[in-house]
Amino acid sequence: MFASQLRSRSCVIRCRNARSSLVLCCVLLLIVFAAIPAAAQPSNEPILMGQAFNHPSISLTGTATLHFTLFNDPASSTSTPSFTDTLSAGLAVANPPAVSNTCFGTLTASPGSQSIELTAGSLDTGLTCTISVNVTGTIVGVQTSSSSGVTSPSFPPGPPSNAAITVAQNIPGTPAPPSVTLLGAGILALVGGTYWQSRRRSASREA
Repeated sequence: MFASQLRSRSCVIRCRNARSSLVLCCVLLLIVFAAIPAAAQPSNEPILMGQAFNHPSISLTGTATLHFTLFNDPASSTSTPSFTDTLSAGLAVANPPAVSNTCFGTLTASPGSQSIELTAGSLDTGLTCTISVNVTGTIVGVQTSSSSGVTSPSFPPGPPSNAAITVAQNIPGTPAPPSVTLLGAGILALVGGTYWQSRRRSASREA
């Protein structure tokens, strides 16, 4: 009987030692896994947007092209950019708007409106895309195009973007629509464009 008790106690001790070893192993595994750095996840940077007009100034009712360029940082994941751009009171989307869009998604630029909007575009990491829209001058003065920045799910909002253009009554070197006026005795003048004087078969250009 004494031998039987010894065997029982020995068995209990081995079980306890086994449990202790198992707990110790689990603790050691937790410590090891905690020390291993997690896999690097993309750190999404704000999507940057620049914009510019193709001319510094246009005449009243004249047309300019407004260009947008979006850039997705190489450290970021693929984005679905969206933005809204607002034209000041002296500008409007031209008719036709002659829209060009390499950012995909839905681009809204209705003739006569003062809003240009991109919704749910697609821009891969490290790449750029471009949008262009024709606008027309409706009020004389310095006019602007302004956006609060690009947004995309899981991305911080991008910085604001602005551009300016001057709308003038008539830009030097940009003739107004010409009209023909009879000055008398066979003399014609092309008013508002290049001036000409014509008398029968002879013609000379005025300085």
